[in-house]
Amino acid sequence: MMPVKENQIKVAVATDFLTGFSKIPRKQQGKVLEFVNKFRSDPMSPGINYEKILHSKDKNIRLCKNSGRQ
Repeated sequence: MMPVKENQIKVAVATDFLTGFSKIPRKQQGKVLEFVNKFRSDPMSPGINYEKILHSKDKNIRLCKNSGRQ
């Protein structure tokens, strides 16, 4: 088991992520994969916008949105 570092980022992905991902157009899938790879390589990248979730029981939870609409 790996030791847990203080302030380590934990990531949760919705159970229906892959179902939703498979339903979007290929061009948008590419944008999503680009974001996921960027996030995996550096979760603290200045290009990633973290938003607080209103009324969350855990005030440390954040949301990342990748609208990338064109």
